[in-house]
Amino acid sequence: LDVSGSMAYNFDGNDKGSTSERCQYAMKQAVSNFIDKVNAQDSQEGNHRMAIVTFGSNASTLQNWTYVDANGLQELKTQVKKLPSSPSSATNVGAGMQKAQELMNSAKSDTNRQKVVIVFTDGVPTTTNEFNIGVANSAITAAKSMKDAGVTVYTVGIFNGANPAQLHGDKFDRAGVKD
Repeated sequence: LDVSGSMAYNFDGNDKGSTSERCQYAMKQAVSNFIDKVNAQDSQEGNHRMAIVTFGSNASTLQNWTYVDANGLQELKTQVKKLPSSPSSATNVGAGMQKAQELMNSAKSDTNRQKVVIVFTDGVPTTTNEFNIGVANSAITAAKSMKDAGVTVYTVGIFNGANPAQLHGDKFDRAGVKD
């Protein structure tokens, strides 16, 4: 989950909006809804597990592997609710992907489980306020390694105007706002 500074802005690049207009709020809602859906599946099919990684300038494990049963549901959703409403820092998605890879590697004994990583982000890979090829390459390398190990990787963009034809990052400039 992206907790970089740009997540504090709304979809128009304005940092003056209410908390419920911010990208961070939209991401929290999406992740919370996703946890609910996994829990609903868990009650039918059994023992799904989930972990949560956050990334800004650095990455950390917010919640280690947790069964998405009734207790785990509350634990996971509480962690998501605790995410800051006004986050700050860079968008080091490479560090986030590496942390996700560590978690996936720790679950190698679960050979019968379908393994999925979902990245929620609004931004261009950065260490300051511009596209950083090193951060992008580390994210791609970690994703490729996980894919080769049988992990499915999805990315959910939390932003307006996504351009699927664009194959590289731009200098981040959303209404003059720097990430």
